[in-house]
Amino acid sequence: MAHDSKVYFFSSFFRPIGRNASLLVLLVILSVSALAQAPNSFRIGGNYGLVVPHRDDLKPLVTGNSVAITASAEWMVDGSKRWHYNYFRPRWGVELYAADLGNRAELGRQAALSLYTLLPIRRGQRFEHYLLTAGGIGFTDTTWDLEDNTKAIALGSPLNASVVLGLQSDYYLSDHWHIGASLRMTHLSNGAYTLPNLGINNLTVGLQVVYHINPIEPLPEGIWTSVLPRGRAHYAMLLTGVKENLPPGGPKFSVHTFSYAYEFRPSWKRGWSIRSDLFYNMAAAQLLGEERQSDALDMVQHGLALSYNQYLGRLRFDLMMGAYTFTRYKGNGTFYHRFSLRYDITEDWQCMIGLKTHWAKADYPEFGIGYRIF
Repeated sequence: MAHDSKVYFFSSFFRPIGRNASLLVLLVILSVSALAQAPNSFRIGGNYGLVVPHRDDLKPLVTGNSVAITASAEWMVDGSKRWHYNYFRPRWGVELYAADLGNRAELGRQAALSLYTLLPIRRGQRFEHYLLTAGGIGFTDTTWDLEDNTKAIALGSPLNASVVLGLQSDYYLSDHWHIGASLRMTHLSNGAYTLPNLGINNLTVGLQVVYHINPIEPLPEGIWTSVLPRGRAHYAMLLTGVKENLPPGGPKFSVHTFSYAYEFRPSWKRGWSIRSDLFYNMAAAQLLGEERQSDALDMVQHGLALSYNQYLGRLRFDLMMGAYTFTRYKGNGTFYHRFSLRYDITEDWQCMIGLKTHWAKADYPEFGIGYRIF
């Protein structure tokens, strides 16, 4: 029926979202207005694909293909900083994404507002190829509900984190007009803040039209010192997070973490960290069993971790694998992982946000501050 067609999606997506859609629009306006420099270009496109069920419980929910639209404002770095040269002048932008996942009742529709980067892989006279990464705020109009929708087990909260990884290629038709093609995976989850949280992976191919306001100028020459800003550093970090234990609908628990990290940076783009984590996990006592008598050590965990760090100026991405050296609760196994962003506010202070997981299972989102001791 025409009412259920994919064409109907493009005209009706925002109607059932109501006030939450206005929140996303407000975020777009605030994001763009907060940027002093006008965008270099605008990009709009359509995507077609399917939800990839990364867990067996999700397979019955995938009953059709997904369609999506994207619209973004895009900037190109101006060459004023060293990392602009290290990454061959990347682009970055603000994107609004909306998708119908092919099963309105159990997967629903989703939207996201994200900041993204396009890191060049290869540049030619007319063809350019990029690695696409993005992160932001995601929204779904269909969530699990004990009374009304027990089959919608993918997500338990309307607001989620959105993460994108993909490949992007652009072809220059003229100085002002490009066409683009992409392969991307868009992931929505709330980091186990609210259960259930199996997450949704939407794999799509896409085509875009790109308009450049001004022709792209050559990258200006830069003169830079060859000395790394911080070859070695020691950090103290304080983080906090919130999680929920199974079954869904239970109380929220805080998790506080104190970390000490030694960071080694052999190049402008990459580095390594060794980290000691001391967790105070208030959810652990319930996980061990409410019938037993608990004490403070039930909530204490310690681990050692190795992290790979990727630097983009003041921003860095951390990919970490750790192992517990002490924990009374054994249900999550020996190993834990972290995916995090850190930003240098000053030479000594950092802010950070991340996700702690046990392999592919999210444990909780976390945020905090760090201080460079020396």
